[in-house]
Amino acid sequence: MQTNRLYKILWISLVLVLALALVATSAMAKGKPDKDKPNKDKGGPPIFLSHPQTNGNSGPAQPLTPGGRPLYAQLQFISPSTTPTMTEQTSSGMFKLRLNQGQESICFEFVGTETFTPTQVMTGTLATIYWGDPDSEEENPSVVTIPVQEDGASMGCVTASKELIKDIRKNPDQYYVSLQSADLNGGEMSGQLSKWKWKR
Repeated sequence: MQTNRLYKILWISLVLVLALALVATSAMAKGKPDKDKPNKDKGGPPIFLSHPQTNGNSGPAQPLTPGGRPLYAQLQFISPSTTPTMTEQTSSGMFKLRLNQGQESICFEFVGTETFTPTQVMTGTLATIYWGDPDSEEENPSVVTIPVQEDGASMGCVTASKELIKDIRKNPDQYYVSLQSADLNGGEMSGQLSKWKWKR
């Protein structure tokens, strides 16, 4: 009789210990931050708080590499004036990206229109990738600055951290591209990044 009671007490104790262990494990899992999700309460993904802004590679521009995750942004002109010029009204284009996390590189290519060529938009222009909503009234943080080549080239590559490339690859809808040029009279061409598969 006493032996059965002892077994019963031991069994109940074991069940209680296992239950407490499960509760503790669940609490720790909930408190652990998700590295892949942006932390909007802090103004951006955690990588923005620990990694400096990207610097472009030196040397001549290189063509868009076939490797890496393809993304694109359909750019449309945003005028600071209520009466944009004809060139400004017809300014549009496509900005292609290739994200290579292993090589820590972001390769780009701008495809313009007949009225606004890649050479025009890249001469005296700074192309920037921002995190956030392009329609937001608040200033969004810039994460990648694409340097202007002396010859006005419309393609090339820049370096970036693996963490940043991974976040752009997984959350392209949280990033947008902005191009500013002297030819746009203070305006800019802007477009949200999207996933796209084009032929390699």
